[in-house]
Amino acid sequence: MKKIILFAALIALGYGARAQGFSIIAVDPSTGEFGSAGGLCKIGSQFRSDIIPGVGAVNSQGIFNQIPNCNLQHGIYYMGLGHAPQAVIDSMIAHDSCGIGDETNRQHMVIDMDSSNVPRMAVYTGVNVSNFTGDTSGYNFLIAGTRLLGQSIIDSMYYNFVNTGGELACRLMAALQGAKVSGADNLCVSNNVSCLSVYIKVAKPNDPSNNFYIDEVIYSTNTEPIDDLQTVIDALVSGCPVVSRQDLPREVIEVNIYPNPFISHTTFEINAPVLIENGNVYLELYDIFGQKLRVVRVTSNIVDMQRGNLSSGLYFYKIVNDGMKISSGKVQIH
Repeated sequence: MKKIILFAALIALGYGARAQGFSIIAVDPSTGEFGSAGGLCKIGSQFRSDIIPGVGAVNSQGIFNQIPNCNLQHGIYYMGLGHAPQAVIDSMIAHDSCGIGDETNRQHMVIDMDSSNVPRMAVYTGVNVSNFTGDTSGYNFLIAGTRLLGQSIIDSMYYNFVNTGGELACRLMAALQGAKVSGADNLCVSNNVSCLSVYIKVAKPNDPSNNFYIDEVIYSTNTEPIDDLQTVIDALVSGCPVVSRQDLPREVIEVNIYPNPFISHTTFEINAPVLIENGNVYLELYDIFGQKLRVVRVTSNIVDMQRGNLSSGLYFYKIVNDGMKISSGKVQIH
């Protein structure tokens, strides 16, 4: 089922160079449905996402100027060969060819399920994407974005998805409602809407590749497109809960690293006593290509990290609580 509301031709409006904004990909292990949803302050949000029914979903956003999205096409092709999410992203990075910028200007998300129907996922964010950028994940979903108003967009999308019932389409729409704030894609601050283009796709396991269960996109310059899309989904899917954006209280997180740069070892001082006491805080270390290298459970406010076999260079860290990023930064090894 597909309904597209567009007020001008796609190419004429110049979809291209900066396909950024916010997005979520997810799977419902109980039904085998894969889904994706997102928005950006430009026409054509749907061209950064695709699904192989019964197999998985891929999103590719950032800077590119070609339609179709060549990195997305490559990711879907490589997933179709049977590769796991991280391998798909590795191949997308290695074969980046989208005409403008390079792999450092992209953000990729991939999700599938293993042979036991356990969700698997991977995400990559290049070092040169537009700020604010971030990502977070849960058991069966990934949320990521670039050029965002701030971390609150990702947090509210996360909260709405995990706290909403109903079928996958309802939960994806709830996540989008979490981003319904003026300038969620910060290019749209002056438009007084979250974005200009918003989409949702849900594929059942046996859907044809060109006819998903739900495949909707809204483009609007004078109304909030997330609300317009909600109206469409409410007519297609019965029983979706009424959900609005949640402004979430957050503990103030302060992270000090000393020394930084370091040679043999460094210390992370993490000021998050309430979250640490609850026992689900982790320190994650990534290289410049987005590869996760280390995961350390945080049990006190002091975490010592040895260099070990890490090469000299720039690394990125995340402090994660219940799958949600609560702080991030850079660390340098000499």
